Amino acid sequence: MIPQRGYWTVWWNGYRFIALTDPWTPLPLSLEPQKLGVYLDYEEGQLSFYNVETRSHIYTFTDMEFNPNEKLYPFFCTYSDTDLVLESPDPNPVSAAD
Repeated sequence: MIPQRGYWTVWWNGYRFIALTDPWTPLPLSLEPQKLGVYLDYEEGQLSFYNVETRSHIYTFTDMEFNPNEKLYPFFCTYSDTDLVLESPDPNPVSAAD
């Protein structure tokens, strides 16, 4: 599941936290989120992951190439017994200036 095959992924198992690039990019375990935010900037060709609770950046995949005639599909997978919950972003987020 690497970008060359159409997957832009972060992965953690409690011992290792990585961006699945080729080769893998190690990420600090301190960034491991309980709530993961995902932001796609289609025009810039970037996909970013954030820790929602701390509002901190985890990793951004850049130079993504999209075929405008093909659809993009999100793919979520967990390896735990807990439920996966998908939420829309807050329509009225608090800015850093507030």
